[in-house]
Order: sequence, then C-alpha cells, then structure tokens
Amino acid sequence: MKDFWTNEITFKKIKGQDISSPMSFLVPLIGFINILNLPEFIENILTPVQKKKIKYSSKDKALTEIISIASGCKHTLWINSKLKNKKGLSKMINIENFPDQSTINRLLNSFTQTHVSELEEIHWELFRKCGSVYQSKEKIRIDIDGTGISVSGKNFEFARKGYFPGQRGKSGYKITAASIPCFKGSELLYFTLDSGNVPASSRFKDILDKILEKIDKEKIEFIRMDREFGYGELIDGIIKRQLKFITKAKSPKTCLKWINENIEWEKVSDTTLCYDIGLSEIPNSKNKTRVVLLKKKVKKGIQYDAILTNITDKKAKEIVEMYNGRQKIEAFFKEDKNCLGLKYLKVKKYDGIHSFLWFGFMVNNLLLWFRKYVLCRTPLEKLGFKSLYNVLQDMYVRFIKKDEGWELEFIYYTELQKVFIDRTIKWLMNVIPKGILNSGGKNRRLSFEGVVHSYLLFYVLLSVLGDFNYAEEEQKESVISKLRLLFAEL
Repeated sequence: MKDFWTNEITFKKIKGQDISSPMSFLVPLIGFINILNLPEFIENILTPVQKKKIKYSSKDKALTEIISIASGCKHTLWINSKLKNKKGLSKMINIENFPDQSTINRLLNSFTQTHVSELEEIHWELFRKCGSVYQSKEKIRIDIDGTGISVSGKNFEFARKGYFPGQRGKSGYKITAASIPCFKGSELLYFTLDSGNVPASSRFKDILDKILEKIDKEKIEFIRMDREFGYGELIDGIIKRQLKFITKAKSPKTCLKWINENIEWEKVSDTTLCYDIGLSEIPNSKNKTRVVLLKKKVKKGIQYDAILTNITDKKAKEIVEMYNGRQKIEAFFKEDKNCLGLKYLKVKKYDGIHSFLWFGFMVNNLLLWFRKYVLCRTPLEKLGFKSLYNVLQDMYVRFIKKDEGWELEFIYYTELQKVFIDRTIKWLMNVIPKGILNSGGKNRRLSFEGVVHSYLLFYVLLSVLGDFNYAEEEQKESVISKLRLLFAEL
C-alpha cells in the first residue's frame, strides 16, 4: 500500500441526518492521555478500593471518570448515555466497555483521605511532565483566589453556610486555588477544599507552602491575589519569603487617608485613573508597601481603591494592568464550574467530593495541554472548552481508501460546524503538501512537544477529532500501524 502522506487526498462535506454522533475530540484526547502515561500513573499510585477481583479495576473506573468529565458529563447518570457502548473509545484504555454510572458513584463514595493524597500525587506527576513551570525557562505568575460551590440538601458532609454570590443563606464548600495563567486558560497548581464558612485567606499559608515545596521560588515572578488576601499579616509573610506580590487593600476605605486635591492622576483607561503613592505604611504590617491609588467611574459615581505591591521596577500604570490580569483565575473558576460541571457535585461524602474535584482539575490541565501540544498550528487550538463540546461533539468523519488516494467525508449538523469544517479543510490543503505530518530527516531527536504533535496530529487530521469506529478495520489497522511505526522511530 502506498504511503498515506504521498497519496492524493480529497474532501467532501455532507449534511448530517439522524446519525448517532460520537464525542468527537475524545479520540485524540484519549491518545494524548495514553502518551502522558496517565493510566500507568493511576495504576501505580492509586490504592485499589475493591478487596476482590471484579470486572473493572480502580484504574478503569478512575480513567472513566476523567473521560466522562472531559466529554461534558455534568452528572454521573450521563455516563450511561454518552459513554456506554462506545467500545472504540473504551478499547483505547484497554477495557471492553465503560462502566456505568452506579460503578463510578461507588468509586467516589469509597475514596478516603489516602486516595485524595494519591490523586494529588498523580496531578503533580502530570504537571512535571507538561506544566508550563517545568516546560518553560520563563518565570511564572501565580494567581491565588477562592470560590464557592453551593449545595442543596442537608446530607452533604461538612457543608456549611457561607458567602455564595447571589445565593444568600446557602450551604456549601469553599475552594482556595493557585493557578498559572497561560495560553488559553489557567493551569491548576494546587487547591484546598473547606466548609463554606472558612475564608480563603485562612488557607493562604497552606497553599503557598505547597507551591514552594514543588516549585523553586526563583521561578516565580510574582503572586497575584484578590483583596481578601490584602491585609498586613499575610503581606508580611510573603515578604518574609522574599516573594513579589500584587493585591488590593482588604478594605477600600484604607485608601481614603491618601486622597487629596493635589493628586495628579494618570489615565489607565476611559474609566480608570491611577496615582503612585510610593512606599507607605499599611494597617497591621511591619513592612512599608508600595501603594498605587485607583480612581474609577462606576454607575454610582466615583470609587477609590488601592493596589498594594512590593514590585518597584514597574510604572503605576503597568502595576494596574498586571493586577487586572487576575481576571484569568476568575474565568478559570467559571469555565471549570460550568463547562466541566464541577459545580455539580456527584456525591455527598467529603472525601468523594474532594476526589471528584481533583479529577476535574486534572481534566482542566489535560485539555489545556491537549490544545497546546496536539492542536497547535491547527484551527482547533483557539477553541475553549465550551466550543470543544458545542461545535465538535456532534461531528465526525468517514475516511475511505480509494485507488487514487483517500477521501475524507466531513459530516456537519449546524452552520457553525460547516464554517469550522471549511476552515479546517483550507488548513489541511495548505499543510499536507508541506509534509508537516512526516517527521523525516536524519535527526530523530525531537522535543516532548514534537513527539506528541507528530504522533497525535495524524488522529486530528484524519477525523477532525472524529471517531475511528466509523472506519473499516483494515483502514484502522493501517493507520494505527503507521502511527506506531512513527512513534517508535522518534
């Protein structure tokens, strides 16, 4: 058979009609998960929860939970409709079929604090392999903030009444998280889970200690925090560790003592002005801190605020812009809670909830790295989590071997998908003749990114994130053989 890369490739678009569609992007995503050795990490680190041999191992069930979150199963029950009988996908993780929702519920309910610690260890193994702090020589910025997850019902373990925006009187949990803003989102570094009445600032020391345990502080450019963390004792602790920080004064009233008529404000935007006070004393702090005043136009008139920092080599306007980058972690919480379904807690036991959130945040990181390493240089790399679900999950491709080459039939259901397919075909027509797919050459020593991209991009090209279930067995074997051969040579 001729080499795939030298064959003629033709494309055809077909309007879909009553065809059961696969969860499209799961094929290359599961391939990516396999290349990262996630199944091996789970098997070697996670303690089995069952005492006797049963149909599914803890590894099988843990991988199913990860894949279900990635496929948009916001409730465990959705596993039965979205993943059940998707044998083409399940065989990629070496199981005959995905377990049902009751099996996954039993897994989460059987988890203990030991399993929570083991899931954290798996997270760090993945992070060391792909995380930006380990893959880049540049310094990182770390965001620390808190968010709440409210619950309905009285049987959620350790749930307490707390502050949940727009949900007064609700009970739930408080998540305090550290993340790294990057390419298309935020990589989770670490998080803590507490009752809803525990303030995020009370867990700051635990978060910071964990970060410094895993990351050399010389790699940290600065730590960025919400105003909840902007009080004297906490700032003194950061300075003692010789770290840079940006936060807001805990109370906007703090800035009033610096306001006077002689201030010459500098424009930041149409609604925001700033002024650099310089080093000044702040309440309950042993150290002088740089203060940048803010004057904002709001609906009710003028609002004053103050940014606190120990960064001295940036202009006041730059400090304001650097602090505004904190919106990344707010978008991170919103996307994970809504798109990945982390606000829909699947069990009521505390350790089970904690474990579920570790699975969810691992998926967040996996999807970010998947876009960075696999979808790079394709029209797909700019898609957010929501677009991956809403645009790609109802698409697939038939690829047919013909005498003169290959024919790829793209099936679409909406006009948005049609536009996306047009862009993809245009990109494919430009890329394939240039031989990007073929690693070629004498130098086979590629970077991690090169290995992942060379090995998995082929999946993406053949199916535009489609399902190999629709290929003939002979075609699938020839494709997979070619992939294995390519990977073995790298």
